[in-house]
Amino acid sequence: MDDVVFLVEGPDDKRFVETVLRPRIEGKPDVVKYAQKSASDVNSLVSAFAGTCAEHYYVTDLDREVDARGNCQNCDERETYEQQRYDILDPFDVLVAVDAVEGWLLAGVSDAVASEGRVPVPSSTDHVGKPEFTAAFEESTFGSMERFVDRIFDDYCCDLARDRNDSFDYVASAVGL
Repeated sequence: MDDVVFLVEGPDDKRFVETVLRPRIEGKPDVVKYAQKSASDVNSLVSAFAGTCAEHYYVTDLDREVDARGNCQNCDERETYEQQRYDILDPFDVLVAVDAVEGWLLAGVSDAVASEGRVPVPSSTDHVGKPEFTAAFEESTFGSMERFVDRIFDDYCCDLARDRNDSFDYVASAVGL
């Protein structure tokens, strides 16, 4: 039995949880991607893990602008939407990345990486989505998005991320960082 499980939306979320959160959590949490699964398959995952794990986290982006995803304007609305969409009940905690996991990623850019790659890091990444993250990469001196992301992960700073992103701070507290 795993002590902790994260259900994550897609590959970027999975990589973030595996690279940033997993190493900092006691034991090795299971990380399962739910994107592109049917609602019944997601419900089955939720049910299966709810009975076997001590701690459960369902990670989703807020995606404020996406009408098909409930057009949620805040974390509470998104949490309610996801709970109803997939019948997510206790003991799962829904963790919402505002606006997307890229905001959490940019929030943790260390001073060294920011200086090295001339990465423009805003004082708050609460409303950073994919377009803003891409813009930060394009302003940097990193030659590829892959290299940019790898350097961020290599020297990710949770303390800076907590200061720069309220939803990451909430998540870090929720998972005991």
